[in-house]
Amino acid sequence: MATRIVQPPSEGWNHTTHYFPLIAAQIPPGSVRILDVGCGEGSLCRFLLTPGRSVTGLDHDARVLPASDEISYRLGSGQALAWPDQSFDVVLVMGAATRNGLSPS
Repeated sequence: MATRIVQPPSEGWNHTTHYFPLIAAQIPPGSVRILDVGCGEGSLCRFLLTPGRSVTGLDHDARVLPASDEISYRLGSGQALAWPDQSFDVVLVMGAATRNGLSPS
């Protein structure tokens, strides 16, 4: 029987929270710098934040970006990242890909 993981009530529920544990399980061990492109309100960023890990959320809509002392939320476009190559160990484009109809090339 599969383990059921429930998103904390404080985070609410949306159609992607079910996948957060699956996403987290795919992050390679030792990955400490994570960028979530299209982070929205930052629920995945908060889920992925662990001691010793740096999480950055990027979204083009300033109205949804939360304030945080633990996570760096930045306003910007995923099409023109403000960081040099190799700045992150993992880059996630989950919400932005599904909301914008992107497909693998």
